[in-house]
Amino acid sequence: MKRTQKLVLLIGLLISSQVFYAQQISLNNDSQEIAIRKDNSLIEQQRLEKEQRDLKNSNKKIEQQQKQLKEEQKKVEKRKSSIEKAQNNVEKTKKDIAKKQDQNQKLKNEINTRAVSEEKLQKNEIKLKEQEIDILKLQTKLTQQQKDLDKLLQSK
Repeated sequence: MKRTQKLVLLIGLLISSQVFYAQQISLNNDSQEIAIRKDNSLIEQQRLEKEQRDLKNSNKKIEQQQKQLKEEQKKVEKRKSSIEKAQNNVEKTKKDIAKKQDQNQKLKNEINTRAVSEEKLQKNEIKLKEQEIDILKLQTKLTQQQKDLDKLLQSK
């Protein structure tokens, strides 16, 4: 009976130790799985943080490019308006010259007809010379405006 008791005790110890080892292995497996999951979640978190940084950098670059494009667009619009203004000035000066030349031609015709008094004739001649001077001034102005327009067209 002593032997049976020892045998039962030995079998009981053996079974309980097997259960203990099985529980230990199970706990080890669970803790390993938890550690693996934790590592995986850390890796995933780091990957997401890196993607977020990359997106922020991309957004900054895009915003800088947009800002630069807006500045360039403003420059282009300013240049365009300057060119249009210069062209309008040239056209206005050409019209002024044509108007003065027409007036000048009328005065010449009036002087050549000699149907007016000597005093009126002298006044018309003085007026004719003044208009010729005005025409020359306008032509000088036109030349300068055309040079300015050419500079605008050639510049960036």
